[in-house]
Amino acid sequence: MDDAKYGPVELPTRAWALDEVRAALAARDTTAILRAAQQHAGVSQTRLAIATGLGQGRFNEIFNGKRTVTRLDVFERIADGLTMPRPRARPARLGAPPRRRGHHPHRARRNRTRLRQPGRRST
Repeated sequence: MDDAKYGPVELPTRAWALDEVRAALAARDTTAILRAAQQHAGVSQTRLAIATGLGQGRFNEIFNGKRTVTRLDVFERIADGLTMPRPRARPARLGAPPRRRGHHPHRARRNRTRLRQPGRRST
């Protein structure tokens, strides 16, 4: 397989330090990130779609702002396809949204368990 056609896209290191790219990463604005990647890498939408593992139609919808990315695995594929530096991409910038202060998802489950009556089984 020809990595120049099918592998990840390399952006210049300076591109990740630009204010507009950093703002797009902080806002999880995939449209702006993909547009910056196209501009700074000088590649087509088709090449970016292949690098990120997205279909051309889906990529075009994201690129044109008609669809937003919400799934973590899609964020990860985009980050990998753009060879995004780890500190910029994960987890706070492009991955999962930051946790709310004092929020513990497992604590809610424990509290729910305590509310069950003794001797009753849950289904």
